[in-house]
Amino acid sequence: MGNARIQAPRWLAALWLFGPYSFAVLLVVLAAAADAGAAGAAGCDLAVILFLVATQCALARDLAREERRRVPAPLVALGCAAHLALCLGCISVGAVRAMLSMSTWMISCRYRLLRAADPGDDPAAAAAAAAPAFWHRIFLMTYFCDWSTVRRLTGTTTTTTTTTHGKRRAAATAAPTPLAREAQSLALGLLGGVATAALGLYAVRDGRAAALAAGALGAPAGNLAARTVLGSLFAYGCLTAIDGVYRGSHVMAGLAVEPVMDAPWRSRSLREFWGRRWDRPMQRLLAATAFPAGRRCGGPAVGVAATFALSAAIHCMGVLASGNVSAQSGLAMAAFFAVQAVLVLAEAVWLGRRPSAGRRGFGTPTTDGIHGITGGQGVTLALVLGSAPLFVLPLLEMVG
Repeated sequence: MGNARIQAPRWLAALWLFGPYSFAVLLVVLAAAADAGAAGAAGCDLAVILFLVATQCALARDLAREERRRVPAPLVALGCAAHLALCLGCISVGAVRAMLSMSTWMISCRYRLLRAADPGDDPAAAAAAAAPAFWHRIFLMTYFCDWSTVRRLTGTTTTTTTTTHGKRRAAATAAPTPLAREAQSLALGLLGGVATAALGLYAVRDGRAAALAAGALGAPAGNLAARTVLGSLFAYGCLTAIDGVYRGSHVMAGLAVEPVMDAPWRSRSLREFWGRRWDRPMQRLLAATAFPAGRRCGGPAVGVAATFALSAAIHCMGVLASGNVSAQSGLAMAAFFAVQAVLVLAEAVWLGRRPSAGRRGFGTPTTDGIHGITGGQGVTLALVLGSAPLFVLPLLEMVG
């Protein structure tokens, strides 16, 4: 496989190994500077962060083909649980606790999938098994996109050959190079994501949009609708901005990777929204872990329920670990994923199709809409936004 021969540069692997942990260290230091009594807790936080870095390096070393040792699945699960308990129980800064707990879960799942996959079937597993460089295996541990979509970008311009008076000469065209096109697209996406997130959060805190909506729809309904829409824009903008930074670093290394979002507003079914268009790296991990386990226990419907249940647990863990969200808000966020599971299964029954594994774990996306009518996009967005307050309001509570 061609992608198995792509090697990430050392600086890119180091960036995504040390970058998030360095940000966590910065938050711990700032918290300790703001509260003199937190110096002792800061030492414990830094020790945990150092341990997580060392563990991730050890796992990457174990991915080498000549050093592969089959670790029983229960031991892998136990190790993941122990690391999560360490993050949740020993880190004192709420933002760091939330960030590292979710990061630890994702990296643990990534390691498990790379270890369990057949290198002949999975491009990323083949790359991990064949990688001679330790830093490239570190890179693969933090790479959550579809490895089969990775491609190299060239910085050379295309040329055309023309003939003048019998003499052939090559002239560079004015078309931008693939590298330049990708960089321009990422710059626009990053700026758009930052602007959307900032505008959404500002409008929520400003309150004028909620007042206008309350005047049109009534106080309770208008305020809820405004906060839901603006909070959804904030969440989408944050994910898009983070994706822009992540993909931008890869473009600097001459690599193009798939975006985390794929125009979710164009979804014509809930299966398409959750399975192919929204937060694709997270959906890929869920589809490769929770869905197969649930399907083995009770069929595809149980697999879908297990997928949304695990997603609920991860997101609730993240917001509750921050220390800024009440238990009631955590339950509300869990209810959002329960509602989505019911809607996805109901959609499958309505369309007369059983949920299947498909590409993303939720079945092949439909092309004719939820009800087989032209308004599939509108119905999909209405169903998602109708239940979105259960997710958005706890998120806004977490960010204050």
